[in-house]
Formats: sequence, structure tokens, C-alpha cells
Amino acid sequence: MHTWLDYINTLHYREIDLDLSRIISLAGKLGLSDFSCPVVTVAGTNGKGSVIKSLESIYLASGYQVAAYTSPHLLFFNERLRFNNSPMSDRDFTEAFTFIEKNRNQQALSFFEFTTLACLYICKRLALDVLLLEVGLGGRLDAVNIIDPDVSVITTIGIDHTDWLGSDRESIGREKAGIFRAYHPVICGDPNPPDSIFEAARLLKSPIFQFRKDFFIVKNKKTWEWNGPNGIYYDSLPFPRLKIQNVATSLMVITQLQDCLPVRKFSVISGIREAVLPDRFEQLEKPVSVIFDVAHNPQATQYLAEQLHRTSYSGQTFAVFGMLKDKDILGTITPMLSCIDCWYVGGLPEVQRGASGKKLVDFLRIKGVKHCCNFVSVNKALEAAIAKCAAQDRIVVFGSFYTVAIAKKFFSQNR
Repeated sequence: MHTWLDYINTLHYREIDLDLSRIISLAGKLGLSDFSCPVVTVAGTNGKGSVIKSLESIYLASGYQVAAYTSPHLLFFNERLRFNNSPMSDRDFTEAFTFIEKNRNQQALSFFEFTTLACLYICKRLALDVLLLEVGLGGRLDAVNIIDPDVSVITTIGIDHTDWLGSDRESIGREKAGIFRAYHPVICGDPNPPDSIFEAARLLKSPIFQFRKDFFIVKNKKTWEWNGPNGIYYDSLPFPRLKIQNVATSLMVITQLQDCLPVRKFSVISGIREAVLPDRFEQLEKPVSVIFDVAHNPQATQYLAEQLHRTSYSGQTFAVFGMLKDKDILGTITPMLSCIDCWYVGGLPEVQRGASGKKLVDFLRIKGVKHCCNFVSVNKALEAAIAKCAAQDRIVVFGSFYTVAIAKKFFSQNR
């Protein structure tokens, strides 16, 4: 697998190339452009993985055959494609890579284009009842968008990937709305989306269902209720381990596909109870108390900060923090300032886009943070935080998928 992945990385001079002409042509020739089962495509700044995991869990509880394509992976590439909640094998991917390489006729493909085609090849050979696709970047020009979805989902619209998608929510929303299809329903999990989302849906005559307008939740003491259009509702639902807004969004999707994929209430309850997404407020208790979270933009760290405040803790909270230099670093750290007692900042020298520890500390100084330490790497920052951590303290690892992956590898190697 490593040999294949290294090779695929050499096939295009750009890491990201937002142009669908190459992949559309090749996918058509290879018969990878359409699926007979329902397809759900999910775009958005945050919450994509949670919506897909909720859908996957509920449909599996209903007895359906489910494939879920997500990105990026954390530790192993195989994580990107799950069939019935299990990653595909090295053999499956090797066969798919061989097929794409043999048939691309020297066509240059980016890493994401090549691997997306490979995953579609695998999915074509599975007996699927439903296919769940997560957009990698944006929507309109993302490789996943070569497949026509039966339902399109926008989770939230925040400021991220501005070099590619635009610097404001209207522009970003317009790019993400590129996954909409004429007359097919759009589910919007953002309670306050930009106008560009509604304009795109209007032009395509696509019915749009918005959180807190067309579907909403009511929290009770021990359970919650979901209320949708036309009197559809689910009551006595267990509180999820995922963000409830994203679970509510997934339930709106399920109602739109109810005719072809019937789901009963007990499957909804079971699916919600079982749905867990690694690396979103994932907790490790030994050898020290650690929380892993891949939050890497202001919207995500705002939610992380809310979770930390809701979790009572007697000791101090230390941050082990690393980010990419092309992200909104200042905006990302701001929501966390009230949660963190001391920052252990690590660079990401193994990542071309990684910010140095010094650069991150400079941003913290701008915000008036006094208790912060600069380390050359996330591993060094983690070692220092662990050494300082008392029994009643906790460590929060966040800032990037890379940061969390490095930290998890550290703990797996130092048990």
C-alpha cells in the first residue's frame, strides 16, 4: 500500500487541482459515474463526518448494505472507505489502484482524483443499498462531485480553505452548493446559511430543508425529540455522542429517502446510540487523561471549547497544539483561550504546510497568552505536557488531523 500511495502522489504536479474535466472523462470511460443505489453527498465546513457516521449507523441498524467514503484519513489510508463500518483491505485497494493505473492512459490525476476513482471502482463491486460520499474540498469542483447525489447535504458554512473557496461565507457557500442537483432535495444543517445556498437551490428548483426552520430539535431531561415537515417526528431519542445538530441533519436525510430506504424508529434509536466518530472529543484515560479532537478552524474550536466547559474538571487543562500555516490560526485559537491553562505548541516539520512552533506562539502572544512553550515537534510538546501533567490534570490535543495522528501514534508506541 505504501508503495502505491507514494507512486500516486507523483502523478500530478499539484497536490490539489480543482478541475473536473479529467476525472469526469475517465470515470465515464471506466463506468464509474453512476450508481443504481441512492447516493448521499455531504459538503460543509464542519460536521461532514458526523452526518455520514450518523447515516451509516442508522442504515446499518436497519439492515442495509452501506458504503461510506470519507477523507482525510488519520492513521491508515484504508480508513477512507468503509463497507458496513469496516475499512476495505489492502488487497481491495491494490486491485483498484491497478485497475485505474492500467486504464488511465497516462492521464494526469491528483492524489485525491486517483484515489476517489479507486474507491468508486471498489464500491461498484459491492452490493450496496446506499452510498455515502464526503466532499474533500468545497463541492463544485471536488472529485466526489462527478457522482449525482439523490440527496445533497450542507452541514455548516464557516471560513476555511479561503485560498480555494473564497474569503467570505457567500463565496464559500456558492462553491459548496455545487453539489446540488436539479429537483433533488437539499438538506442544510446550518441554521443561518448564506444566501448563496438558497439561490443555488432556487435556480435548480431543488427543495431545501433548513435546520431550525424546516426541522428542529427539542431537548428534554433524558431524551430529545426531532420534528420535521408534514408532521414527521421522532421522540424519546437517546442523546448522541456526536453533535446533536449533525444527527438532526442526518434524520432529515433519512426522511427524504424513506420511500426507497425505509427506516423504523427502533433502528433510528439504535443507530444514534451506536454512532461514534474517532478523534472528535475522543478521550483516553491512561497513562494520562487526554482528549483528541481534529478541530482546525474557528467554528470547530468554538464547539470544542463548549464541550470542555461542559465537562467539569478539578485540575488544569493543557493544550498540545499544532496547525497548518495556511489556516486561520488566530481565529482558531481564540475560542480556546478561556479553556486552556498552559499551551504546549509543536511544529509540524514533517508536513510541508505545517506552521512552526514559533509562529504559533507568536499568535498566542498576540492574544495575550503568557503560559505557552514552543517545541520543534508535536511529539516534543506532548512529552513536555505529559511530564507536567498531574493526576487531576488533562491534555487536549487539537489543531489539525496531522497533530492528532502524531499524538495517537505517540501513545500507541509508548504504552
